[in-house]
Amino acid sequence: MKAFHKKKILIYLRYYLPGYGSGGPVISILNMVKALSHSYEFYIVCLSNDFGEKKVYKNVSGLSWKNFGGAKVLHLDKYKSPFASSLDIVQKLEPEIVYFNSFLDPFFTFIPLLHYQKKEIKVIIAPRGELTPGALSLTALKKKLYIYIFMKSFILNKITWHASTETELNQISSNIGISPKKIYVAKDIALFDKYQPKFNQSYKEYNKLKIVFLARITPVKNLMYILDVLKFCDSDIVFDIYGAVDEKKYWDQCKKKINSLPKTISVNYFGLISNELVNQTLADYHLFFLPTLGENFGHSIFEALSVGVPVLISDQTLWTKIVNNCNYAAIPLKDQRKYVDFIQHLSKMDNDEFDDLNSHAAKVFNKYISSTNQTTPYNELFS
Repeated sequence: MKAFHKKKILIYLRYYLPGYGSGGPVISILNMVKALSHSYEFYIVCLSNDFGEKKVYKNVSGLSWKNFGGAKVLHLDKYKSPFASSLDIVQKLEPEIVYFNSFLDPFFTFIPLLHYQKKEIKVIIAPRGELTPGALSLTALKKKLYIYIFMKSFILNKITWHASTETELNQISSNIGISPKKIYVAKDIALFDKYQPKFNQSYKEYNKLKIVFLARITPVKNLMYILDVLKFCDSDIVFDIYGAVDEKKYWDQCKKKINSLPKTISVNYFGLISNELVNQTLADYHLFFLPTLGENFGHSIFEALSVGVPVLISDQTLWTKIVNNCNYAAIPLKDQRKYVDFIQHLSKMDNDEFDDLNSHAAKVFNKYISSTNQTTPYNELFS
């Protein structure tokens, strides 16, 4: 009997294990590798430091493949040309597929793509939400120039595109100017077996609310919007912030706004937490709040739902319908008053009302995860 051949898939992304500082992109690739490693061999090229960190990971020195999360990983020095320093070792690999986990990254997409476009090899690019209107509105001129140069530099019909949703498919098609036939939709994989929906662990008192924000501190995650909403809330609120500071200037602006909030609003910043602590941390709150400008998947939203924490988000994610079916709230950003009203509504609940709300949501979420086919679209993408 002929031995089963596993295709070699080479993935380029700027940050990867053992760190989780860049959030969603790391989780997306880790889950994909874990779910599909029985069918494919994954090789990952990334930097030797985490997002927001200067120091190098321990035990990753030297240009050699090391095992992390079911894949072989090559960690590169950020002070050297990532592609040039890895070219010899990567060429020996001879992958059937090269997968870029970003579109707008010059060092981990554009430069290596110049090399691979000349080869008879399948090339896949996953923009990971970089082409949402909200994301493109930030440093818009710079991104428009990058897209223009990209379109002039590459043979676009030789590239396959990975969209996480139908909405992202349309965004890729309209911004890059390619046929939807070259775009495959495969939702980000969530490892449901590690999540057991259960009731929130935090006792709910009348007129009191514990709110959590867990995301990178950057304009696209819209922390400033939360602070603008909270100033209109009259309940006793504890608002805790977790996540790496992506843009210091933006964080400084947020801190000024924090200092102007009413005394009934207590704000705490805890920085980045390890991935292993995310679920138990979220479960200590009454509300997860993320009025994002746009998400490719929104792993933190999924994690909040999975541990029975009510969710308040914008309508710019794939979770809008599910969140609203849970009797939580996914609200257009233009309707700021509705955000205030939902927080006020939740704060006035006692513990019994709060448990009833979450009991209904757990049923909705369980139905969703039991009916989701995750791996078939990826097999089609990699065929």
